Parts: sequence; C-alpha cells; structure tokens
Amino acid sequence: QAALLDPETRAPLLEVDQVQVGLRLWPFLWREVRVRSVNLGQPKLFLEDSPRQRELVLGLLARLGELARPGGDARFPVLVDGGVVHYARPGLGFAVEIEGLRVALEWQASDQATATVAGESRLRLGDRNLDGIRLGARAKLAGGRWEVTRLELTRARSALALQGVVIPGETPRVDLSATGTLMLEELGPLLSSGEDSKGALR
Repeated sequence: QAALLDPETRAPLLEVDQVQVGLRLWPFLWREVRVRSVNLGQPKLFLEDSPRQRELVLGLLARLGELARPGGDARFPVLVDGGVVHYARPGLGFAVEIEGLRVALEWQASDQATATVAGESRLRLGDRNLDGIRLGARAKLAGGRWEVTRLELTRARSALALQGVVIPGETPRVDLSATGTLMLEELGPLLSSGEDSKGALR
C-alpha cells in the first residue's frame, strides 16, 4: 500500500492498495530493469480545484509519463482497476465521485497512445445528489494532444456524448462539443424544483 500526500496539508492526494509490475526477463542478463506493464489495484485520487493542487497533479502526471518511457524506448501499458476519484470545488459546493474506475492505457509508439475509461459517477451540488451515472470514454494521444473520440455519460434515458481535443500543459486547453438528451425528471435530485420536473433538453 502506498500514498502520496499534499506537502502542505499532509492530506492524501493518491492512495494505492495494490501495485503489480511486470518486468522483462531478457534485459536482466545485462543487469538492466525494463518494465513490461504496471497494474494499479483500487487506487484513490483526491482532488480539489485549486492552483496548487493543479500544479501538483500536473507534476505527478509528467513524472509518470517519464517513468513510462524507460531508456527512451516504447512505453509500457498501464491498467487501473477498481479506482475511485474524488473531485471537489468547495467554493461552488460542487463535487464528483467516480467509483469502479477502470482505465487501460496502451502505447503504439513513444508519443502515440490510446486510453479507455469506464466507471460509475455521482454528482453533488450543495445538499443535492445525483448518482448512477455511467461513464465511458476513449481517447488517442498524438502530437502532444489528446483527441477524445468518445466520452459518454448515461443515466436511464438520459445520455450525453462529448468529442473534441484536450491539450495538456501549464494551462490545459479543453475544447469539447456535446450532443444528447437530458430527461429533466431524471435530473430532479439536482434541480431546485425537485422530482416533479418534466420534459427533456436536447
């Protein structure tokens, strides 16, 4: 079990219950360690929307990217199973929790990769909650930018699909377009008018 703490508050940012690392046997003959794959079991990521935490997370992601490219050759696949993500914006009373998160990251070349994501999320706005939202996504990395080919959020008869581009960096750029249908009666727990809301947004 491993944990990464916020250096100032000492609150946990990342906790991992299990880590499995697959190693390449042949390089041991030359006393080299080459990683073949990494599986993270039941990791928990805790995020708050603040400039300091964004800087910490971007630094962590950059470091993980370096570790996934040993010796400058092709990077190794990473699998996350049973993960949990907590994201909050305290000033707005807004929070998102994703459970049962499964992420598969596969590299086709040192600068090209595909990622698939699946899980179930819960939204909280003040004292109102909306759970049972299924998440599915697929994205491609090329030329230093992620092309989101599919990002779907579904709950009963409501469905929202997003596509676009995400460019990492000190100031990340997110350009996504959305299509879908939201049934107001299914969003009742988040609406001030309550469960009696009827109709659809398209």
